[in-house]
Amino acid sequence: MRHFLSCWLRSGLGWGLVVLVSSGASAQPYSPPRTPWGDPDLQATWSGDSAFGIPLQRPPALGTKAELTDAEFAEKVRRDERTRTAAENAVGSFRNDNSWLTPGYAVIMAEMIHEARVIPLDGRPHAGPGVRSYMGDSRGRWEGDTLVVETTNFNGKATVPGNPVLASPELKIIERITRVGADLLRYDATVIDPKTYTKPYTISIPFTSPSGYQVLPYECHEGNLAILQGLGGERAEDRALEEDRQKGIIRPRRPIQGGLTVGGQPIPESGPLASQP
Repeated sequence: MRHFLSCWLRSGLGWGLVVLVSSGASAQPYSPPRTPWGDPDLQATWSGDSAFGIPLQRPPALGTKAELTDAEFAEKVRRDERTRTAAENAVGSFRNDNSWLTPGYAVIMAEMIHEARVIPLDGRPHAGPGVRSYMGDSRGRWEGDTLVVETTNFNGKATVPGNPVLASPELKIIERITRVGADLLRYDATVIDPKTYTKPYTISIPFTSPSGYQVLPYECHEGNLAILQGLGGERAEDRALEEDRQKGIIRPRRPIQGGLTVGGQPIPESGPLASQP
């Protein structure tokens, strides 16, 4: 078995990651299946779980080696399981995607917040500079068996929880998506934003599609007690405040999530909306 090495790559102020994944022993080039209209078939439910346990920086002991031995890979799997257990006991989510193809279009549906990106593949130009959004404007094309997607027209307001750095409206992301095995997808993305980073940087993540894998609806569902528990916690704090008041204790209201936002990040001292544009 060959085990490709995981590492982080730094470029300018950005970081990129290359994630370890196991492959079969054969070095034969993989030829992906084709859709009825002849494009490489990328359709499947893809999981990013192989990104568990990626270190911030490449361990010096690894040097320039690109592959792990069976024993090194087994140890990496054990570390990942410990990381997975910790992650599943924390507030947060890991991302999985569904992908579909039709003649002239690709669609990528993310599990978290379920954004659906509809990507034209017919060579049309990007929308004009006056049309901007959080998700940007994507256009795709095929380069051999690789789907190349260029996204521009971002509105300059996009960030992620816990990261106060906003991408500028000049942000451009170039994605390269290649099916390199029956259940393995290579995803590369180059981030270009001269007003935010000193130079472009690239990430590379393998997505896998285990047999029978499926993504369940992300929205609220029967048995989800978050609202009940949240309201119950607020009413309990109401009672505690009144009990303390009767004892002569006047104190601030305690947040029911221990000072964390819904996503699990600390609430800034200036309030939960302080980092929003």
